[in-house]
Amino acid sequence: MSVPLHAQRIKERGFNQSDIITDIYSGMVGIPTGVFLERVINTDHLAAIGDKNKRKLHIHGAFKYRGVSPPSAVLLVDDVITSGSTILECSRTLKENGVQTVLAFSLAKG
Repeated sequence: MSVPLHAQRIKERGFNQSDIITDIYSGMVGIPTGVFLERVINTDHLAAIGDKNKRKLHIHGAFKYRGVSPPSAVLLVDDVITSGSTILECSRTLKENGVQTVLAFSLAKG
């Protein structure tokens, strides 16, 4: 599954690049995709926040679990991992809702 963007950010961009990466990768390896998270807080771009601890505080609570029955494992796809705050917050939310294993995949590290 891809890291979700807030509806306002999708409206601004017109797409979620992590969705595109997820679709291509899942098609190549045959892994099914699902949507288990929703971004409920439209956070600022984390790359603009220099301090790693401030990024963690800024992203806290930004995601809501929206699945019914959690899978045991999720491959979480993001376009760029800078500090890891987004991946950690998504992982925390998924695990609080019954996902046992969260793996992360990214095309770049910032």
